[in-house]
Amino acid sequence: MTPGDRLDLYRVDPGTAQFLPDLDAGGHAIAGLVDDGARTAAFKGVTHLSTVVGLVPATIRVAIDIKPGEDPATIQPESHGLVPVAILSSEAFNAPAMVDRSTLTFGHTGDEHSLAFCSGAADVNHDGLPDLICHFYTWQTAFDAGDTEGVLKGKTVTNVHLEGRDEIRIVR
Repeated sequence: MTPGDRLDLYRVDPGTAQFLPDLDAGGHAIAGLVDDGARTAAFKGVTHLSTVVGLVPATIRVAIDIKPGEDPATIQPESHGLVPVAILSSEAFNAPAMVDRSTLTFGHTGDEHSLAFCSGAADVNHDGLPDLICHFYTWQTAFDAGDTEGVLKGKTVTNVHLEGRDEIRIVR
């Protein structure tokens, strides 16, 4: 989660155990914004206590670095090599521990099944946190002339979707 992300408040229906949007006195869904520290959110309009099991964004935005050390990363789509992608950790997100590596896809849309392997953790951006380094088959990424960003998608080990984007430059 990043500061400013919207979170919707839900309650558990005691009869069905289903999550239902929590409503304010006017019948409108209650939403909050993640604070600057990205650890809490404030909600306005709460009229009664709600049983909230958890607030999980539909997709977690993660920072990635395509071809660490190369900015922007240059990619030759016809290459039979590999493209390294670092999934960067933050204080709230430990990439090596939280990413389900088997779900990772990367390329033109982020839906390309191009994963070769993940080589493990390294502190790519020198922030003292371990980042996850994975390698993707270049020719399976479907990059084309004019593409300006690469997209990585996957899930966490708790089955929450994640997505990251970084700038690229296509070369022939």
